[in-house]
Amino acid sequence: MAEAKKENFFVRAGKRISRWFREMKSELKKVVWPTKSQMIN
Repeated sequence: MAEAKKENFFVRAGKRISRWFREMKSELKKVVWPTKSQMIN
């Protein structure tokens, strides 16, 4: 039986970074951003 090969460190790091960006993007979409007039007042 062939063993499952562990992925390269750089491949794993790249996947973690891309997942972090995806999650950050989805969280930023949930933010209610203030309008320009709210920022000035």
